[in-house]
Amino acid sequence: MDPFKRIPAELIRVIIQNVPDFVGLHSLLLASETVKTVFQSEPSVVLLDDLVASNSIAMMPDIRKMVDEVASMHIPSKHGCILADHAHSTCQAVTGYLLPQNGSSGLLEFIQIAAQIQRLACACLFAMRQNFCTAFQIRLAASLSNCGRVRNFAMAPSWIEEYRVYWALWHLRQYFDLRNLARRNALSFNGPESQENSYSLDEKCDAYVESNGLIAPSGVLDLRIEEILSVAAALTDLGLQVSYEGQGQKQQEPPAAGWLLSPQTSMPILIAFELPQKGMKHPVWCPPPMPEGTDVEIAWNRSLRSVYSSTEQLRYFRMLSRQLERIKPSESGMRDLRPYRRLGAFIWDKWRIYSAGLLQANFRKRTPTPCGLFIDPNDATSQTSQEMQRRWMALIGKV
Repeated sequence: MDPFKRIPAELIRVIIQNVPDFVGLHSLLLASETVKTVFQSEPSVVLLDDLVASNSIAMMPDIRKMVDEVASMHIPSKHGCILADHAHSTCQAVTGYLLPQNGSSGLLEFIQIAAQIQRLACACLFAMRQNFCTAFQIRLAASLSNCGRVRNFAMAPSWIEEYRVYWALWHLRQYFDLRNLARRNALSFNGPESQENSYSLDEKCDAYVESNGLIAPSGVLDLRIEEILSVAAALTDLGLQVSYEGQGQKQQEPPAAGWLLSPQTSMPILIAFELPQKGMKHPVWCPPPMPEGTDVEIAWNRSLRSVYSSTEQLRYFRMLSRQLERIKPSESGMRDLRPYRRLGAFIWDKWRIYSAGLLQANFRKRTPTPCGLFIDPNDATSQTSQEMQRRWMALIGKV
C-alpha cells in the first residue's frame, strides 16, 4: 500500500521540494506512484537549480557546467528546466549535432542520472578507502609503527576527496552522452549534411579533452586525468564494464601514468552507469558541507582553492618515479599505476596520505591537523627519496 495516497498533493509537493539529495528524490519517486504522479503532473515543483544549489559539490562551477550540459542532452529546452544557452551551444559545437527533444520525461531521466552518479561516487569512495586501509595495514603499518606520526588514514572521506570523485564521474557521464548523441545523429543524417557533421570518434574525443581543460599548457594530458582513470578503475572492480578505445581499436586500461599518455588517448567509456548487484553493498550518503576555509583546511589542501589542481601526492609520486627510473631503469614498481588507482592513491587529500607516511611535508610553523592536534616544525622527520620510493612500492606489494 502506498502511504502517500492519504497525503494531500500540496503536502507531497512540499516533501518533494525538501528532499536533500538526488538519490533521496529518485528513490521517493520510485517508491510511490502517488508522489510520481504529483511530480509528473507538475514537474516545475522541483526546481533543478535549487536541487543543484543545495549540493555542495554539484554547485561548484566546473561540475555545474557538466551538470548543465548533461541535462541539456536529456531535458528539452521548451520545458524550461536548466537548458542553458551555453550548454546547448557547447554540446552542439563538440558533437556537430542538434540536441534531441525528449518530452516531459527528460527531467525524471536526469534525476535518475544524477542519482546514479551519487551512488557510484559513494561506491567508489567506499571501495577505494577499504582497499587503501587494507593495503596499508598489511604492507606498511608494521614498518612505520615507530615513526611517531598520527595514523588518521582511515577517516571518512573529506569534501575535497568526494569532489574529485564526482568531478571524474561527471566527466565520464558527459563523454558517454556526447558519444551516444553523436552516434544517434550520425545514423539519422542523410544527404550532404552527413559529410559535414559526421567526423570520427577520435576527433570527437580530441575535441572533448581539449574543450574541457584536460590538456596542460605543455601539450600533454593534465595530471588530473589520473583522477578519471582511478575512478574508472574502481568502477571496473565494482562490476561495471569500462571500455578504452584508441585509433578505432578496443584497448585495456593503460598501465602508464596519465602524464605519459598521448593527448589523443581516448577517455574511458562506461557501457552502463547502473551498479550490478555485487557492487551495491555499500552505504550511500549526501556530500559533506563545503569546507569553510579554516587554517586546517588550507594547510592540508582541503579547501576550495584546491579543486582545480592535481593532488600533492600525485606530483610527489611523479617526482619519485622519475628519480627511480634514472637510478634503476629496470625497476618497474612505480611505472604501472593500475594498482595505485584502485587504492585511490591520487584521489585522497594531503592529510590522509601524510598520515599513511607516503608524503613529506615542510612545516615552517606550528600547523593544526584535522584530528585536533598540532605538528611542530621540530616534530617533522625527513626521509630519503629511496625510503619514500620503498614505501610507495610496498603499498602495492612490490617490495
